[in-house]
Amino acid sequence: SIFQDRYQQYPMILVPSLYDALSAVATGTADAAVGNIAVVSYVIRARGLTNLRLAAPFQDEREIQLAVRNDWPELTGILQAGLDSISSEQIDAFQQQWMSVETQRGFDPRTVWQVALVAVLALLVVGSTVTYVLRRMRREIEYRRISEARIEGAQKLLREVTDRIPNGAVYQLCRLKDGRFKTNFVSDGVLEVAGVTRSAVLKDYRVIFESIHPEDRSGILAAIERSAETMTPYNLEYRVLTKDGKTEWMRGSAVPRPGPDGSVIWNGYTTQISDLKKVEAEIRAAQALVHEVTDAIPGGVYRFRLGDNGAIEILFANTGIDHLLGLDPGVKELEFTDVLKQMEPDDARATIYDIRESALTMETAQRDVRIRLPSGEQRWVHAAAMPMREAGGGIVWNGYALDITERKQMEADLAAAKEQAETANRAKSEFLANMSHEIRTPMNAIIGLSMLALRTDLDKRQRDYVSKVHNAGTALLGIINDILDFSKIEAG
Repeated sequence: SIFQDRYQQYPMILVPSLYDALSAVATGTADAAVGNIAVVSYVIRARGLTNLRLAAPFQDEREIQLAVRNDWPELTGILQAGLDSISSEQIDAFQQQWMSVETQRGFDPRTVWQVALVAVLALLVVGSTVTYVLRRMRREIEYRRISEARIEGAQKLLREVTDRIPNGAVYQLCRLKDGRFKTNFVSDGVLEVAGVTRSAVLKDYRVIFESIHPEDRSGILAAIERSAETMTPYNLEYRVLTKDGKTEWMRGSAVPRPGPDGSVIWNGYTTQISDLKKVEAEIRAAQALVHEVTDAIPGGVYRFRLGDNGAIEILFANTGIDHLLGLDPGVKELEFTDVLKQMEPDDARATIYDIRESALTMETAQRDVRIRLPSGEQRWVHAAAMPMREAGGGIVWNGYALDITERKQMEADLAAAKEQAETANRAKSEFLANMSHEIRTPMNAIIGLSMLALRTDLDKRQRDYVSKVHNAGTALLGIINDILDFSKIEAG
C-alpha cells in the first residue's frame, strides 16, 4: 500500500513469495521487485539469479522497529522505552554501519552478497542481544506474572473471607500526611452493617462518616486522633442511621501503624451489636428487678464463686449486705477480702474453712460470725450458703445473711438468768441439805429417848404422851429424810 501510494504511475503485481517476485524480474515478466535487502541477496545467491542487481533502496527514511508476540503484550512498553532512550546520533551510526548499501546498476553480485552477509551478521548480533534481553525480560515478566497471580489470589482469598463475615465489615483506613482520610480497603459487609456500598466508601470515606449518628461523631474523631498520637488501638461503640430510618448500634476496633510517607494506617473491624445491646438492656432490667426484690428482703442476699486459684469472687450482693457491713450502698464494688477484713480473725479463718469443706461435700456452709462495723460497733451475723455446680464444672454458692445481734443478746441474757436461777437453786438445796442434817441429829435423840422411855414403867397417861412424841418424831424424821434426798437430786 505504501508503494502504491508513492508510485501510483507504476502497476503493482502481487506474488506469493519473494522468490516468485525475483524470478519474474529475472525472466523479464516484471521490471523490478521490492523486498528485504538481506533476504533478496540470499535468494539471488541461493537460486542462482546472477542476472539481477540491487538497484536502489525503496525509501530514504528507514526506522528501527521491533515486534513482539501477541501473547507478550507486556514487552511493548518495555521495548518502546528502550528504543526511546536511543539518541538520533546512535540511530544514524547504526544505520550507516549495518543498513547502508551501495546500490547501482550492474553491481557485482558478490559485493551484494558481502553486504548482505554483513547485514545478516549484524542482525544476528542484534538478534542475539535482543534474544538475551528478551529471555531476561521474559523471566522477569514471568516472575511478575507469578507475583501478580499470587497477589491476586491473596486479594481474592481476602475478599472471600472478609465478605463472608456475618454482621461485620473489615476495613483499612488511612490518614494522609496532610490530614485527609481515605479508605484503602473495605469488605462488602459494610452494606449490611451501615447501609452503604463498598464502592461508595472506597470513592469517598465521608459517606460512612455521614451515616454515623451526629451525637457520636465528635467522640469517634477524638478517639481516632488519640490513636494516631499514641499509636494504640481504639475501641468504640457508636450508632449509625440507616437509609430506612433505623438506628443501629455498632462496635469498631482498629490497630494503627505508621505509614512510610508519614501517614497513619488503621486495620480494623466493625460489627453490628444492636441485638447485643437489646440483650444487655434486658439483662439490666432483669438485674434491676432482682435488686428490687432482694432489697425488700430483710438481711442480705449474695452469690459467690470459688476460683481455681482459691480466690472467692462475689457475683451478686444486694444492698442488705452493705447495711450489714455498715457500708454505703453502691459506693464501692464489694470484694470478699473486704468482708473478711471486717470479721474477727478466728471467724474469718473458720469461714474460709467452711467454704472449702462445702466445696468437697456439696453441703450447706453456715456460721455465726462477728462483724466489726466502721464505727467500731460489733454485730453478730448469721450466714448460710448452699453450693451448686455449674455446667462448666465450677461451684457457686447462693446464700443469705441475717443480723442476729439481738438474738445473741437475748441468748446471753437468758443464759445469765439461767445461771442465776441455777445458783439460787443450788444455794437452796445446799441450805436444805445442811438444815436437814442439823435437824435430824436432835430428832434421832428425841426418837431414841422416847423409845427408851416407852420401855419403862409408865402409867397409861404418861405412855400416851411419850408414844405420841415418839410417833411424831419418827414421822418428822421421815419428812426430813425426803427433803434431804430431794435436795441431793437438785444439787446433782
